[in-house]
Amino acid sequence: FWTFMFLELTAVGTIYKALGLLGVTFSAEYALAFAISRPIKRVRLPLNLAAAALLARVCPPLAKVEIMALMGILTTSPSHGDKQTNTQGSEKQFGQKLMERTTDLINKYGACYYLGSRIVGVTIIFALYQAILNGMDVSWIMEKFGVSDKLGETLGTWAAAVTIASLAAPVNFVLLPTVVPRVASQFASFRK
Repeated sequence: FWTFMFLELTAVGTIYKALGLLGVTFSAEYALAFAISRPIKRVRLPLNLAAAALLARVCPPLAKVEIMALMGILTTSPSHGDKQTNTQGSEKQFGQKLMERTTDLINKYGACYYLGSRIVGVTIIFALYQAILNGMDVSWIMEKFGVSDKLGETLGTWAAAVTIASLAAPVNFVLLPTVVPRVASQFASFRK
């Protein structure tokens, strides 16, 4: 999991630096669209599942890749051996049931869920950005937080780097088997 996160953050930083070297900047409005999209992420599960189902029909082998297992996160489907549960008596806690159900849904669609949620997320960001560019008044938010043009461009470019890295994230699953052993050996050499 930590190696995956390291790859994600490295990708964001690298893309941000590349955008800067190329002189490409994004506006404060883009940063704001990105920020507004973050809370929406919590309630877009139905859209993510619809996108995952569509991708699973188009490319069935992707649905077999269990993302939660690949990332080292607890899997709860019976095919993975004993469920690790924290129960009080015979009743599971609500949060645990919700986590198990969510994990099962994500594993049902596998990599299709992962890719579908990335596509939905980027689509929402661009839809919000277009709404802002087409007249949705957000100037009061910029004024309230004192976002200058320069800061807005920095935030917008960082948000764009995160968005681009999000779309490029499937590459991390290709790199993961290559990078993990090398990183582990580097850590082992530091301990000696």
